[in-house]
Amino acid sequence: MKKLLLSALFFLTIVGLSAQSTADATFTGRKMTFYTNGNFNTVVNYQSGTADGEYLVYYEDGQLKEKGQYKNGQKHGSWSAYNESGQATSSAHFNLGKKDGEWLIWDNEGNLRYKVAYQNGVAVGNWVMYKEDGGVETSRTQQHQDPTNVSK
Repeated sequence: MKKLLLSALFFLTIVGLSAQSTADATFTGRKMTFYTNGNFNTVVNYQSGTADGEYLVYYEDGQLKEKGQYKNGQKHGSWSAYNESGQATSSAHFNLGKKDGEWLIWDNEGNLRYKVAYQNGVAVGNWVMYKEDGGVETSRTQQHQDPTNVSK
């Protein structure tokens, strides 16, 4: 289960980093990449060379893999990821590049497995890990920590 959580968090945090800017600082519009079969791979909107607007990633068969938004080159708003059969696997929120709000992670069968929360990039609130049958497996409260006051 930890592997599922780590994979989903890694995917939502790392994928799309290459979309944040383009070599042409003046480019405004939509850039698309394609698989060899002609289907979309990525669709990214840019404003003055910086990712800004809708961001889409597809599987090679054309099925949506990830959907989100950028604002001034940073992840912003709702982000969702899907498995190859179209089932939602994660729902996350960002505020100008920082994790913010409720994050949900489902397994490939559609069972909610994790419910976590962030505020301004910091883990907060009650984090819950669910069993396959929907019961609570573990639950813990995150203590808000001031990131400017961390011991080194």
